Amino acid sequence: MSIIDQVEKILRDSLPLSQSVSEDSSLPDVNEHEADSGSYMLGDFEYHDPESPLLDRKRQHKEFSYYSAALLVLKSHASRSEWKQFGLTHRDDWTNGFLESMASKRARLQQEVFASQTHEDVLDVLSKNKLEEFVQDFADYLVRRQYDLDEGESPGVFVQSLQSWAWFLLDYPELGNLPKAETSADIDGCLEMEWELSCDEIQDDPENEFYGNGRGLAVLTFYPASLNHLSILSGAYTNGKQRITLDCFLSHDKTIQIIDLFAERLVNPNE
Repeated sequence: MSIIDQVEKILRDSLPLSQSVSEDSSLPDVNEHEADSGSYMLGDFEYHDPESPLLDRKRQHKEFSYYSAALLVLKSHASRSEWKQFGLTHRDDWTNGFLESMASKRARLQQEVFASQTHEDVLDVLSKNKLEEFVQDFADYLVRRQYDLDEGESPGVFVQSLQSWAWFLLDYPELGNLPKAETSADIDGCLEMEWELSCDEIQDDPENEFYGNGRGLAVLTFYPASLNHLSILSGAYTNGKQRITLDCFLSHDKTIQIIDLFAERLVNPNE
């Protein structure tokens, strides 16, 4: 499926899960020692069955699939109804507690961001969550904006736009893997993140032909109405070859999904 087909599917469908998991899913091997002791590793966590020291391999694999699916659901920000669609009706207290703890943290952060009344309050939430670099980028941009205003341009930034920007930074799962974006704002005061799109060949990428000569551009704008605007244009072409273009308004969750599709192409525009 091409990248445009993927984008269209995400825009057309409701939030999908990253992948489906069944009892036949491919699972890591469990060695004999782990099977005998009734314990195994799930990510950084070691799970112990308090009921029986001897778990047969089939039961162990089935339980592992439930835990793996639960983590995938959490990463995809799925709702409880979607957990049920996955068949996650046999989670134990540990899994329930882990999921509820993570969901509670996400809900608390979201509440903190959108309940903030001032720019300073929003930036404080970012600072408390180790995102001081973005706070500094915003502060530096505001200084530049004051000294380089175009006619009719707002000197400030909407606090509602700042909230949406902050929530993206806090909630994007792979933020640490994204290249640095250029922080700016449009003429009305809505914050923007801007990247260039690399035209370099990526091994086994069927989309290479669409990125042409030079670099394209991706601009993500955060509007006060809780919708984000994403504009993407792949690099310039010669000989009439096609370009990838995208121009749409997206919810927060779909913004994350679409950015993921292009993440490997994003480049710091100042490098």
